[in-house]
Amino acid sequence: MRAVKVLIFLLSVFLSFFLFIERAQALVVQKSNNKPVEINSYELFWPIVPGRISGDALYPLKIFKEKIRGFFILSSVKKAEYNLFLSEKRVVELEKLVLINNDQTNGAKTLTALKNSYKKVVLNFNKALVGKMPVLSTGERIIKSFDNQALLLETIMAKADANQKAPIKEIVSFLNLEISKIR
Repeated sequence: MRAVKVLIFLLSVFLSFFLFIERAQALVVQKSNNKPVEINSYELFWPIVPGRISGDALYPLKIFKEKIRGFFILSSVKKAEYNLFLSEKRVVELEKLVLINNDQTNGAKTLTALKNSYKKVVLNFNKALVGKMPVLSTGERIIKSFDNQALLLETIMAKADANQKAPIKEIVSFLNLEISKIR
């Protein structure tokens, strides 16, 4: 019985490793062919979904709840992490507004909120660095999230209206700059 359990465990580890390698190779092939890579926000930011978006009747209540929650977070590191979470929510909302609903007006509002979230992430992360707080795991999380958000923003930019492309490109440049600073 024990041998069967060990065999099943080893088989699952092998399959997981194999699937990871296959996924990594597929991404390399897609990027090396200079073909647009289809990005799935659900995979990048699971379990985050857009939920209420700008323009919905209950959206102001959602924003109010987020502000109240953020008010009670005292640590700079935790504030950076919370604002990173909010930026992920905003980018997924932006995707829905621009690509699915084709709502450019509310998309622009969400883009502004997204910029503000990024600024708060960077501000609080820098405060934590100055305060000599342990930030290694938070820095790694920020880099990964900013990378994923830049990927999704590039996909949105490729499909967005002309008036949305420049602001999105500016945000992607900002993210890449901040990633290089954190590394």
